[in-house]
Amino acid sequence: PLVMQLALRSISPSLRLSDLESCCTNADHVRKELEVTTWHVVHPYSSVEFPGIVDSRATCTATWFLDTLDEVNSTWAWVKAPLSDAAHLPKLPQLSSPEEVQAVVRGAAPLVAPAGSVWLYSGPVWTSNNVGAASFWKDYDAQTRYKHLSGQKEQSGTFRALTDTQRAAPANDQLCPTVLQATYCREYVAPRSAVLAQIAGLSEAEQGDLQRLGVA
Repeated sequence: PLVMQLALRSISPSLRLSDLESCCTNADHVRKELEVTTWHVVHPYSSVEFPGIVDSRATCTATWFLDTLDEVNSTWAWVKAPLSDAAHLPKLPQLSSPEEVQAVVRGAAPLVAPAGSVWLYSGPVWTSNNVGAASFWKDYDAQTRYKHLSGQKEQSGTFRALTDTQRAAPANDQLCPTVLQATYCREYVAPRSAVLAQIAGLSEAEQGDLQRLGVA
């Protein structure tokens, strides 16, 4: 109720639920298996074509942290979208060049929070859940080279054997935090999820019927 009141007062008294997502990130997988870090914004900012949308407050997003995100298990980061065109047009990652993206994300901050907390933001905040992609191998390669050249460690085995061993290792639950994200949009914006939009306008009894039918 408190989150809804904040969203209603900060965005619009007629806002609608646009999307609801649950995301579990595996920090070990990100650091060993992924190659690049990507950045995203919520709908409708993620869906528009060039030049974008001239409204930096069309949405309100609430992110609940079901687990603690700390320096060890968090691969999340965020940065506020810079504004252009007389401070009305937010810059979006999918409509920016690689150079522009790099310039924006230099100011990104790691996302850390205790379990049970909630993060509220409005508009197209750039977020990433795969910061540190390939960092394990970069660090491993640098350390291995240093130890080999300094005579501290002899190289043994093949790189392929090492990668196979790392890939076969069981997942560490402590490195797999889960977040739940709900995005609300203004009344003139089409919600990302048509099912959620339909449910939002139904009575409690009608919502229950849909859930029993497996629609929701």
